[in-house]
Amino acid sequence: MKRPIIRFLTLGALTIAGGCGHPPAYTICLVDVSKSITMDGIRSEFQAVDTLVDKMRRGDRLTVIPITGNAVSETPGHVLTVTAPQDRQPYDFDLVQFRADAHAGIAGMRKEFSERPASRTDILGALDIARQELDDAADDAQAAFRSRTLYVFSDFIEDDETYRFGAEPASATKEDAGVLARRLQLEHRAVLPGPIRVRLVEIESSEQRRLRPPRQNWIRAFWGAYLAPCEPRWTPIEAAVHRGSM
Repeated sequence: MKRPIIRFLTLGALTIAGGCGHPPAYTICLVDVSKSITMDGIRSEFQAVDTLVDKMRRGDRLTVIPITGNAVSETPGHVLTVTAPQDRQPYDFDLVQFRADAHAGIAGMRKEFSERPASRTDILGALDIARQELDDAADDAQAAFRSRTLYVFSDFIEDDETYRFGAEPASATKEDAGVLARRLQLEHRAVLPGPIRVRLVEIESSEQRRLRPPRQNWIRAFWGAYLAPCEPRWTPIEAAVHRGSM
């Protein structure tokens, strides 16, 4: 099912003509803004996104999708997409202005959800929106991306109207996680289109602290199986902040 997307900030234009010198890169970041994420966690995930902005080259595109409590009803209107300008101005003033505007947009998202965090955590829905963004980009004849990367910043505890990974299912074996993941793959059409790098970045949360190791292992096993076609990698937040690249 197609989910409605409203972008509140779009900067620059993405064209192959104009002497860019390299095909652009496309990065999507899912940032967990649920109330269980600690203030340090919020700071670190948005710092990582800011770092990615600083590394953007001409024509590169970045989309930031908040992980809210309900991706259908709460996320539309809060998806941020920025594209670095293609045509160079003297002294790269356009890039300087672009980065300033992009940072301001990211800061606005952080402020909004820090003041009004999501009550629940719909990671599955946020991934559906990311897939739609990738589908839309694939339909863009001008977008010949040299690379595509998806970052998911979260505690990975799905807590929507149907699933509560912190407590359910009662059994917590890796085999059970794989069975549920394969079923939800079909329901959500979970395979992301085309070659893409997927980086899973655990963010500190108050709920995660309460989980016992078997439950944490179950959650990791689920996401590993759910995103298996993309060969996801678990990435420390330090690596995402300091070595993130477009």
